[in-house]
Amino acid sequence: MVLETTACVDNTFHVEVWVRNLQEPVTGFQAFVQFDPAALTFLGAESCYAKCTGALEPPCGSGPFQTFIPANIDNADNFPGAMPGELNFSGITAFTGPCAAPTQADGLVAILVFQVSSGLDCGTSSVDFRMFGTLTSELSFQGFPIETNLVGTGPFIFDAVPPVVTCPDDLVIDCDQPSDPNATGTALAEDNCSSAILTFHDVVEPGAGSPLYTIHRFWNAVDACGNAADCEQLIEVLAAGPDTDSDGVLDCVDNCPSEPNAGQEDCDSDGIGDSCDTPGGPVIENSPGGLAQCAGVSIVLSVSATGSNLSYEWRKDDAPLVDGGAVSGSQSDTLVIGPSAATDTGMYTCVVSNSCGSEATDPVLVEVFTSGGGDSNADTLLDGLDLQGCIDATLMPGPAGEASCRCDLDGDGDVDLTDLEDLVGLLLAP
Repeated sequence: MVLETTACVDNTFHVEVWVRNLQEPVTGFQAFVQFDPAALTFLGAESCYAKCTGALEPPCGSGPFQTFIPANIDNADNFPGAMPGELNFSGITAFTGPCAAPTQADGLVAILVFQVSSGLDCGTSSVDFRMFGTLTSELSFQGFPIETNLVGTGPFIFDAVPPVVTCPDDLVIDCDQPSDPNATGTALAEDNCSSAILTFHDVVEPGAGSPLYTIHRFWNAVDACGNAADCEQLIEVLAAGPDTDSDGVLDCVDNCPSEPNAGQEDCDSDGIGDSCDTPGGPVIENSPGGLAQCAGVSIVLSVSATGSNLSYEWRKDDAPLVDGGAVSGSQSDTLVIGPSAATDTGMYTCVVSNSCGSEATDPVLVEVFTSGGGDSNADTLLDGLDLQGCIDATLMPGPAGEASCRCDLDGDGDVDLTDLEDLVGLLLAP
């Protein structure tokens, strides 16, 4: 049996009682739990058994055991023989119904709620199974004790107080001055129980004149228990400094100060203006090849390209394809049409795009031939000449074509002995 809670607790917290890692069937339990009554108060009304009722509502509506003693967990600390800071409770599996079988899986037994006494900030405590006396916490099977490993919560700390964080003074600087914390100041964080980790992030608000923009610097302090606090520092940035390329944008905010680019275009959003950057448009590395195949086999065309934030559009005869029916992957790097039909014959391309441009693959011909029938010579008669044609297609396979696909009677995309057997069956049929 295991008592579980968090490493840091608030003024009111839960301890969960579990049975875990069972090595054999269990039909009952008894638990004698102790805590420091000077530091903790058991809140019975807020606590609950995870009792076996057949109900499904978590966490206290279902569990592996019926409640046995006491009938109401609110009385666990009033049970005869209980000492201050001691809880006694037990249970067994149901006699009948959905929870009658012995339990062999992990199960939540109870949720114990405690309140921390005032004035104990940063103190520690624990909740444990009582390890002395004749009353033993244990699991059992049909009334016989089972060797049971007991694990308490281990030490936890009382810390519900967040750090105190103090921001540097708000500032006004010129845009050619540094704005990092080394120049503008660092927040201070103090915590009552432990050191605090201090971080920051900036949100830049463009200005409509003066200031040029405002930096909202949010400082965040988190202590060892996850309690957090933050503050905000405002840094107003004024227009100042040269405009080397005379494009009306000061160097301190120009994404390409050496070349005129008044619009600050940056198609790949890398912070370097297009006038100073090699455009990051897509580059196609591998285009799909043409296909010739029998109907029923999936058409699979793939393209590989380099570039950031790529999008894909597959086209047939210059018309965009959309997913649905036999078509999938029309907006990805791999197009699949399956099962294919003769009407899928056409010229296929893929247009690869991003914000810096687009590039299309070379058009490729995809031919899909109607399958089946067996009339390999297309004379509208089914006879021995057709059988010879299909034998030739089996013994000397080559690219799919109209004649060979007529011999593909089972529609699997190739001509083999199975197709020949089917054709012989057709020729011999009355």
